[in-house]
Amino acid sequence: MSLKIISYNIHKGLSPSNLNFSLEKIKCFLEEEAADIVFLQEAVGEHSGKKHIIPNFESNNQVEYLAEGLYPFAIYGANKNHKLGSHGNAILSKLPLKIVENHDISQHRFESRGLLHVTCQLPNSELHLLNTHLNLLEVHRQKQIKWIHNYLDKELLENHSIILAGDFNDWRKKIIHFIHQEGALKEAFGHPHESSPNSFPSFLPTLSLDRIFYKNLKLKESHQYSGKKFTNMSDHLPLLAQFTLEKR
Repeated sequence: MSLKIISYNIHKGLSPSNLNFSLEKIKCFLEEEAADIVFLQEAVGEHSGKKHIIPNFESNNQVEYLAEGLYPFAIYGANKNHKLGSHGNAILSKLPLKIVENHDISQHRFESRGLLHVTCQLPNSELHLLNTHLNLLEVHRQKQIKWIHNYLDKELLENHSIILAGDFNDWRKKIIHFIHQEGALKEAFGHPHESSPNSFPSFLPTLSLDRIFYKNLKLKESHQYSGKKFTNMSDHLPLLAQFTLEKR
């Protein structure tokens, strides 16, 4: 069985300048690529504001809009709640999903961050999907990635297939170095300081912020999307990884 996944920080459906609402373009991209599972960061779960309206969606729910007609299963985990609504991480899937928990891994009140953990039932095994968006300051990211490392206990790592994806804000590549040292997960784009893609900002990608890690899967392909069509869809570029399932 082949499994195609995309990870994308969609910047609340806004262009890098915050002037253009790009959610329709993002949905067209997801429809064209037809990935099995999509990890979204900075997705709006619901918004009562009037500035950026999704046609025919009274709740202004970006997760519901992107999933409709493409992904029958969608789970959203709010990171930041405010008086108009919320935004956070979401996982869209063509395969049935079951939520485990949306963990609050915030380090202070100015940055609300989470780890969304869901499971997907495959023919002969259970796939664990973890979607996260880490802090801007490295000292906080180090605490968060160590918490995630401890959360992925020995039983989970040894007996299940895992994908951990998201926006790690890891432009100095310290987190990936820690993960490789610990040996728990592999990165879909190679080894530290070699081929981690520059995914930010989308119009001139110079920083490597986004990652896809995996365990007990066989990597077939990894790819960073780029080109003119992506420069005004979000401030990040999306990543793709394709896997085949290992026999358990």
